Amino acid sequence: AILAAIIIATTTSARLQARDSRRAADLDEVRTALEMYFNKEGTYPDHTGCNADTFEDMCNDLISAGYLATTPKDPKNTGDYVYCYSGNSDGYVLKAEFETNASKALDSDYDKNYLDCTCNGDDKGASGPYDYCIINP
Repeated sequence: AILAAIIIATTTSARLQARDSRRAADLDEVRTALEMYFNKEGTYPDHTGCNADTFEDMCNDLISAGYLATTPKDPKNTGDYVYCYSGNSDGYVLKAEFETNASKALDSDYDKNYLDCTCNGDDKGASGPYDYCIINP
């Protein structure tokens, strides 16, 4: 019984970390597409509100411009676990909620509120979800 509990805990932790890694990779892909869009258009997609709808609208802009193939979806894609975007002509924030605080990505993300997005800096707190935010500038 003890061995089974250890295996279940380890497997669960690995699954959570894998989903968090995917979240970081998805937002990195979108960030690259946003920078290519900016290099051509001279502006970022203007969608404010920092929610799943503005993320989808921004992705549709990137898809239409040929910089993104599909709109990435959070591995859970429910409740707090959705991707968010808020941006204007000069900058943007991409946000995801991590399930664990074990990811090294949390050590270098943006930890202050920006463009309607709450990016809490308590990435090492006792319980999640943990805000993962990427901004430009």
